[in-house]
Amino acid sequence: MNKKLQVYYFSGTHWDREWYQSFQGFRYKLVKMINELIDYMESEPGFEVFHFDGQTIVLEDYLEIEPVKRARLEILIRSNRIKIGPWYCMPDEFLLSGESLISNLQLGHKISSQFGSKAWDLGYICDIFGHIAQMPQIFNGFNITSSLLARGINEGDSSAFFLWKSPDESECITFNVPENGGYGAFSSRVLGYDDAGPVIVADYVSRIKEYFDSEMKRSSLPFIVAMDAHDHQSVHKETVKIIKTIRDSFPDMEVHHANLSDLFKTISSEYKERLQTIYGELNKTLRANETMVLISNTLSSRYPLKKDNDICQTLMEKWTLPLHLISSLNGNQIQHTYLEIATKHLLQNHPHDSICGCSIDQVHKDMEYRFDQVKMISNEVINDSLSNEYKNIVKSNVHEKLLCVFNPLPYDREELIFVEIAFDKNYPTTFTNGFGYQFINSFLILDDKNNEIPYQICEIKKDYTVRTQNQITIKADVYKIGFNAKLSAMGTTGFKIVPQKGNVRYFNNSKLNINEAENEFIKLSINSDGSINIKDNRNGREYKNLLTFVDDGEIGDGWYHCNSIQDSCFVSKNDAMIERIICGPSFTRFKITKFITIPKNMEYGNPQIKRSDEFVQMKIESQITLSSAENFIRVETTIDNTARDHRLRMFFPTGITSDKYFANQAFCFNERDTGIDISTATWKEPEVHEKQMASIVGKRNSKGDGIAIASDYGLHECAAFNDNDGNIAITMFRAFTKTVLTNGEDGGEILGKHQFSFSLIPFTNETSFAKLQKTNDCLSTGVNATVFNTNLNGEVELIVVDNMNSDVNNSVSSFNENKSSIENFHNLIGSYIKIDSDSVCYSTLKVPESGEENCAILRVFNCSDENATAKIRLFRNIKSSCFTNLLEESIMNILPQSEAANAIKSANSSDFTEMSGKICDSKNQIEFDLPKWKIATIKICFE
Repeated sequence: MNKKLQVYYFSGTHWDREWYQSFQGFRYKLVKMINELIDYMESEPGFEVFHFDGQTIVLEDYLEIEPVKRARLEILIRSNRIKIGPWYCMPDEFLLSGESLISNLQLGHKISSQFGSKAWDLGYICDIFGHIAQMPQIFNGFNITSSLLARGINEGDSSAFFLWKSPDESECITFNVPENGGYGAFSSRVLGYDDAGPVIVADYVSRIKEYFDSEMKRSSLPFIVAMDAHDHQSVHKETVKIIKTIRDSFPDMEVHHANLSDLFKTISSEYKERLQTIYGELNKTLRANETMVLISNTLSSRYPLKKDNDICQTLMEKWTLPLHLISSLNGNQIQHTYLEIATKHLLQNHPHDSICGCSIDQVHKDMEYRFDQVKMISNEVINDSLSNEYKNIVKSNVHEKLLCVFNPLPYDREELIFVEIAFDKNYPTTFTNGFGYQFINSFLILDDKNNEIPYQICEIKKDYTVRTQNQITIKADVYKIGFNAKLSAMGTTGFKIVPQKGNVRYFNNSKLNINEAENEFIKLSINSDGSINIKDNRNGREYKNLLTFVDDGEIGDGWYHCNSIQDSCFVSKNDAMIERIICGPSFTRFKITKFITIPKNMEYGNPQIKRSDEFVQMKIESQITLSSAENFIRVETTIDNTARDHRLRMFFPTGITSDKYFANQAFCFNERDTGIDISTATWKEPEVHEKQMASIVGKRNSKGDGIAIASDYGLHECAAFNDNDGNIAITMFRAFTKTVLTNGEDGGEILGKHQFSFSLIPFTNETSFAKLQKTNDCLSTGVNATVFNTNLNGEVELIVVDNMNSDVNNSVSSFNENKSSIENFHNLIGSYIKIDSDSVCYSTLKVPESGEENCAILRVFNCSDENATAKIRLFRNIKSSCFTNLLEESIMNILPQSEAANAIKSANSSDFTEMSGKICDSKNQIEFDLPKWKIATIKICFE
């Protein structure tokens, strides 16, 4: 073992793609920086290595301007003098799905290989505002076993080097950069570099000693990392001289100007047993220094961006990628380039300063364009795929319609769905509402066994323009209906819509007051102030005064929420207007309208900052829906933000005084303490109540019963308080004027209307985290409803209703001339994949990154603390199957059942878990054991 103290000099740059300048502004600097870097490294072989911030997107951005310099750049990369990857761009972790993080790393590795290099095998996350619990497992999936990070870990609680473990026990040897100066600590504290370049410092040798001494206090290991990779900095041409000075001045130290991976290999082989172990998410605030603060409230900045991102991620992961695969397996090859373009547009919105909403307005305007591209490309792929799915449909009855509902999730579902149906103006059967006051089309909905399904009409749009094929339009009467549907796993369920002579009415037989609704699971009641009460009929527990809104002031920015010393807080306890707008056997819906009077803006006067004496009204309208078949309440809220400089939160008094609550994030749930640690009051950055939620937050009592709030999109900031009511709060939005390095801009105020969609889920002690996750997945993913007509010429046509702003999703399709009979339709389409496990959740299904034909990549995860068995049934026989890592490299074959049994018998006991996967004798089913919180990626090739 080398007895000398080892010093690793880290040269690089932290490159924010967009932040206090737009992308184009930062790229202008980037091109100059890389040009200078290439020239200098070619002329100075003594400068050994430069790190591109763990990113590869900078290469694309640069070469779009300087394509002729690719060869020169590539030589430096191939020779490992410039380290690139493993990321495409450095993302936020708390705001993104697990699939987005995986796609980001996959693309970073792909681009690295295109430059003749392996991606840097270090998990470089130097400037992310906290870290998710499953990040070590994700890194391990890319053969990354070490990481360098900042933020979320406190020097008072941990050493500079520690062992970071995920809930499944995956681990990374991790270095936490100094809190004072962070990833540029050495250059800023020792050498005096600032944004303008080097500052002459006469005594920098003594400063080096001070730096080394402070670093040795942070760790008992004989290693020091000299971080010289500050924001947007160019290559430091003095580095070779500085390293020589260190070697001459400190002969008892060995100095390396090298890839940090070498350091972690040494620690792994010689010092791993000495490392402190830290589990799970890293979200601690900072004690004394001010450089690497956690920055908690980006979770609630610029709500529209968060909403669009969640919608786009769901589109890609649950719709576009799986349907692209299904389409290709069915012989309809959709160009994969579309998905690559959509993926890049989405990932380009994921850098931490972008998705976090803490940049200038122009940055976030650019993001809107990228999100729009993802939506438009995804919708075209989805439409093309479903068009191929339904190409053989034929009908004979002119006025009979066929409703095809596609469920993209691999679970059977029974839930309330909404569909828009365009009826011909000459529809043959009608009845009247009252004595001729309103004519209504009379029709039945039948399932595949011709059972009648009750439905409710939500809305009728007369003489509505709809498109049939190409640019051809007709006038029709469009009915929006809702009904409870039983849907097959990942596939199409068909329903017939047939004319019915006479009256078609369905009545709700429940005997409740005008402000109440009830099914076998839940009793819902609306209070006069617009809050709601939920009684869980399964255990008798009642949750009162839910859905209360609280508004306070905001003098912060995209990073932080801050109240002024002289603040005022407003609670929505005034009377509300309560309407029961739909009541029937399928569902009951209420509309609650209330106005909160709040200050118009913040006044920055002298000597005080306070909310203004001028007031405005903010309208909050919520539609509350209870289905006859569901064990949760759906809520859709529209808020017209008319005020500036304020924060709006929803409060849910759970009545559960437990000191724990839970929230989900990528591939797991975390249990946290309620309230805050009051000892942090003296810290530079005290703890705040607000923490991350991916989409779900909730509490359980000592018996295991409780309530969860599950958001369809956009809501990511929650808080749980130590109070007598067991309150959970969710931040709807923050409105602020301050943006970085400006005199203020309007974008962060997010004035105007905003839509929110979420559910309140009371649950029993039998309800698992996986059950909550699957319920949330169903609601956020939705279904696709396509209605087919037969026109007067006997030809099948699709009537397309414009539903861009609706809660129904109809697809645009085209058809060929091959047609089968309607009687065969229900045998034509079944489930493509079905997952049978209470604890195993689905992540995505896609074409392999290699593009290999007739194969699929399936990703699932065990959403529990216990080992689970996954049973997966597929629509075709399996030729071969294997577990892969996240690079989709095979790590273990899944054998046919007979071979798997023999392999288990001959295996050592330590290998049993790994050998437990098998292809069942039916040849279209896989079974395998999945340890707690484990992510599994399976490659399946079909016969």
